[in-house]
Amino acid sequence: MRVLITGIGSVWGSRVARALEDLGSTEAIIGVDTEEPKVELDTTEFVRADEELSIVPRIARATQVDTILALHLATDTLHVSKQALHDRNVIGTTNVVAAASNDMVRKLVVKGSTHLYGSSYDDPYWFYEQTARKHPPTDPLERSLIEADDIVRELGDENRRVQVTRLRFVDVLSGELESPFGRLLQLPIVPEVLGFDPRIQLVHEVDAVAAVLHATLNQIPGVFNVAGDGVLPWSEVCAIVGKRRAPLPPLMTGWAAAALRRLGAPLPDELLRVIRYGRAVDASAFRAAGYRFTHTTASTVDDFAEWVRLHAAVGDTEPEYTYDHDTESFLRRSPSVVRD
Repeated sequence: MRVLITGIGSVWGSRVARALEDLGSTEAIIGVDTEEPKVELDTTEFVRADEELSIVPRIARATQVDTILALHLATDTLHVSKQALHDRNVIGTTNVVAAASNDMVRKLVVKGSTHLYGSSYDDPYWFYEQTARKHPPTDPLERSLIEADDIVRELGDENRRVQVTRLRFVDVLSGELESPFGRLLQLPIVPEVLGFDPRIQLVHEVDAVAAVLHATLNQIPGVFNVAGDGVLPWSEVCAIVGKRRAPLPPLMTGWAAAALRRLGAPLPDELLRVIRYGRAVDASAFRAAGYRFTHTTASTVDDFAEWVRLHAAVGDTEPEYTYDHDTESFLRRSPSVVRD
């Protein structure tokens, strides 16, 4: 298997590359992104790209990859401009699909988000993969995710040679990496919307990486929700983590949240909607495709709470990895390095 990973500069891209290396059976792994990998990699090769991933079709042809893992989609708008969001999610995905049209490519796996379902007062109790939205998208993130999903779906409909798997992830919660809910739950006091206690559904970082690997190593074309079993009320999530809650007004909530953001609170619009209305998806199709989740929503929150307590007691225990091109080139190519 020869694999190209877009978004290798994300935590997910880096960890998936690491997991593929650990398998020992992958012939080549090429990572493309605007940023360097976040973990130390041994055999994965890194190519820097622009936000639009315009180099991806050329890299795919030159390396003759047979599998593309599209892990580049931005789903957290806290530090992403509207233009960068469109460039990465829409134009970037267009370039990835162009690369997947190469005759050598046989599989495309896309890591998407359940944010494309939206979050509203009249949503169904569960979103299934075929559930249609009741309302038009409300912000640039939802619009870009829907456009990207449509672009990938069209490839699967029109090019039967390529097996297309679209994974829609709920929010990840982990202490080991930065995530929207993780940032929010590390505040001294956590916001809630007065009068609302929505259902929250999460996925553990271990399952997030393993789900991508499962789709990579198995023949499961189609679209799948990826989420830990069960839901928890937002109040219970906060209680498990040991956080007090501060109410935002149910009217003019966006203005109040904007004021908090100006004070440094990590509360982007898409996260505000979830802590107001919630969102839950049915992931039974992915389980039917052979995946077995290691964590439920509740155990994911428990793990995070334990990390918060440990981090408060001992702080960071490991230095953060920083990619350096010269060092990586030396370690991989120098005859002076002793190989196992």
